[in-house]
Amino acid sequence: MEIRSDDGKSCSITYKNGDMEAYIKLGRPPAGVEYTRSDIEEYLSANNVKYGIRESRIAALVKKKIYGRDVLIAEGTPAKDGQDGYFEYKFDAVPKSKKPEIRADGTVDYTSMNVIKCVKEGDILAIYHPSVKGEAGMTIKGVVVKPRPARDLPPYALNGCSYNESTMTYVAERSGRIELTKNKMSILEVQEYAKDIDAVFGNVDFMGDVIIHGNVKPGVTIRALKSITVDGVLEGANLISGEDIVVKGGILGGGTTQISCGGDMLADFVEYTTINVKGSISANSFLDCKVMAVGTITATGKMGAVIGGNAYGMRGIECSAAGNDANIKTVLSAGVSSNLQREKTLNERKVKVLIESIEDLKNQAYELERLARLGTVTEVMLKQRKTIDEEIEKKEKELQSTKEKLSELIMNMEGTEDAHIVINDTLYAGTLIQLGAQQLMVTEDKRKVEFMFDRNNQLVGRPIIDF
Repeated sequence: MEIRSDDGKSCSITYKNGDMEAYIKLGRPPAGVEYTRSDIEEYLSANNVKYGIRESRIAALVKKKIYGRDVLIAEGTPAKDGQDGYFEYKFDAVPKSKKPEIRADGTVDYTSMNVIKCVKEGDILAIYHPSVKGEAGMTIKGVVVKPRPARDLPPYALNGCSYNESTMTYVAERSGRIELTKNKMSILEVQEYAKDIDAVFGNVDFMGDVIIHGNVKPGVTIRALKSITVDGVLEGANLISGEDIVVKGGILGGGTTQISCGGDMLADFVEYTTINVKGSISANSFLDCKVMAVGTITATGKMGAVIGGNAYGMRGIECSAAGNDANIKTVLSAGVSSNLQREKTLNERKVKVLIESIEDLKNQAYELERLARLGTVTEVMLKQRKTIDEEIEKKEKELQSTKEKLSELIMNMEGTEDAHIVINDTLYAGTLIQLGAQQLMVTEDKRKVEFMFDRNNQLVGRPIIDF
């Protein structure tokens, strides 16, 4: 806004930064006319500048006769936002990537891997820092600027740990595995064995995590609702877990070992073993194994190899070498196989048939109920109604189970359209490459090649270019 007076004085004031700054520009007055402090104060008042006025700038404008340029004359106070409450964790609350160290010879050191985080009774798990309120600000026009309100986080529901209100700390009440979800902190039981597990010791079946600080001998089955960690070698034994499995010493399957887990699996090496995992699997080498992973299969390190057997990673396979110079038959598969696609189609049809069958049975039940209301139902018809109700209940359970299976299949198939098979070093003749329903037999050794679908949805092998 520009102000002019009869004696030739003029002034313009500009607001910036959301009324947090006011700049004044004095026009050059006629000869013999000068600005006074009162002039400038009147200009500011007329322009509604009330707060943050810099008195020293007013004095400078008058004394130094600063004309024709903008001078910061008033500055508001910005609001100081509050700080939200937060937890300071004394353990790794965010799981680290499951990538062990690579040795100098190119192999991977799986002995450094730990898939679970254990704590001891009395350990401080977390400290809560409450929110800090913000401070209001004010514009140069005297308008209050409210700070962003700070919020506190809700306390965790607890299992196996406690909260001290005075110190705002969470403490472990027992030793075990620390597990943190969105709203719950738990210490879960861990079953540890300090020696080898053999057939004399017997099988292990535990509703939590199992850690074996030794070897697992032939003829043993280890079951765990959570994870399984074996520090030594697994030989001719079976593992079944709901979450991850780590075998730090490697697996000598002997053609009898079967492993199944609901998470990821990691091992030093795997030989003559059948494996089915819902996550991904990695090892330094796979020798004559039958491996199925919903995620990826990785033969880790510079020496990582898949030699013989059948490896199926729905989301891809990566290794340094596949097959060997003896042309041993090795099958590498990725993407959605024809068998899996067929299974999905069969379950879709089954869902449709079950829905139609249940609808038909409900219509029959409705008709019998109508006859009952009319008083024309017989004893035989009443027994028939009971049979129909039982059949409806049976088929509804079957429908629910089939829908869950179909949902899992569809979820597993997501993201598989870009599945690749990558050989970073040598692909030997005798290796069969399968991607989706297409396959390609390797008839001569190749170096550094990647298999994928081209624009025409055809399986092709392309050289890997190092940058």
